[in-house]
Parts: sequence; C-alpha cells; structure tokens
Amino acid sequence: MYKAIIFDLDDTLIGFSKGIENAVKEALNTTGLMWGSEFFECFQRVSVSYWKQHGKLTKEEILIFSFKDSLNKLELTGDARELASLYWRAFCQTAELEDYAIEVLTELKGKVKLGMITNGFAESQRGRLKASRLKDFFDCIIISEEVGVEKPDPEIFELALRKLGIGREEALFIGDSLDHDGFGAHKAGIDFCWYNKKGRALYSDCRPNYTVESLLDLKEIYKGVIVGECP
Repeated sequence: MYKAIIFDLDDTLIGFSKGIENAVKEALNTTGLMWGSEFFECFQRVSVSYWKQHGKLTKEEILIFSFKDSLNKLELTGDARELASLYWRAFCQTAELEDYAIEVLTELKGKVKLGMITNGFAESQRGRLKASRLKDFFDCIIISEEVGVEKPDPEIFELALRKLGIGREEALFIGDSLDHDGFGAHKAGIDFCWYNKKGRALYSDCRPNYTVESLLDLKEIYKGVIVGECP
C-alpha cells in the first residue's frame, strides 16, 4: 500500500525537449534570426557534446558555445552571448505539460502524499514548476542543485522519504529514465514505474515494477494500492 507517489519532472510531467525547442525559437525570433528546424537540430547536436563537459564548463559557457558553434556551422551572423541569455530566460518559463499530468495529480492530491525529485538547476526547475502551476500539488520538491546530490544516487531518494515521513516500501517513484530514475529508486529500495510513452524496449538491466505508456494508465496502478486520505 503506497502512502506517497514521487514523480520525476522532465519528460515525465513537463516536456524537456519541447521546452528546449520553444526556448531556442523564442531566442532566435527575438533577435531577428529566422527560426527553422535545421538550427534546432544543429543546436541539439552541438549542445549535447558541451553538456558532457559540465563541471569543467559553466552552464553559461555551454550555452554560449552551443549557440556560437550553431551559428558558425549554418553560416549565420548573431550574438551568441545574447542568444544564450534569451534562451535561458525563455527555458526557465517553459511549461509544456505531458498529457494528463494535471488530471492525474488532481486525482491523487489528498489521497497520497506527493513528492518530486528532479535533476537540474534550481532556477530552471523552480521557474518551470511555477509556469506550469504544478508546484502546489507537491508536499516535497527536491532539486539536485539545491541538495548537492542527483539521481541515480539513492541519497536523493532517501532525502525525499525523510521529508515525506514515510518508509521506502510505502513509496512509488515514477520517471522516464531507467538509468537515472529506475536504478536510483531501486538502489533506495523504492518501487519504480517506468513512464515509457514512446514504447521503447528495455535498454538497461533495470527492471521496473510497472510500465505505462500514458500517465492516464497510472490509474490502473494506484487504484486499490493507495492508503485512504492523507493525514
């Protein structure tokens, strides 16, 4: 019987890739550069390599270098530093909700405690939670930058359990990543539900307790396995 359901944020409740796309589009349009899928695809490819260097490079450097390289590759003229600043401001306000996110959270609110564990920067995660109006659903929100540890380290899951005041066997964690969400939850002794909206095959040794392709399918899981009303 679960007393709490804990959610991942990116690509579980809010679309991450769509948020990036919208922020790139807004940055380009604001500076008068023409938006096109070619730029976005180039930006995605370039930024992935820079984000692997996070720690050696700051977030600001990663974004500036990603825009600079994209402009150069497509032979466009623009201010990479200005684009990076506009992009980040827009991204921190993106709120592309996953289908049925509000419906599911509304139904769960008051029946179980609700928690969130998300890797990421506090500014972007807090901003996007506010823009999406999701934050008020949660009894506990843990962001990796704020606590100094990130998924899949079990410590961040154990912190959520302590804040929610429940045991590991009383929680269900829901996320889209087997490597970060699944392994982390299992290391912490928490049941894991894989949100697999694209119907992917298992791509790691992690074996979820449940798998759903729609958040609406969660109703079949928590029906009958949640404890009455929250105290």
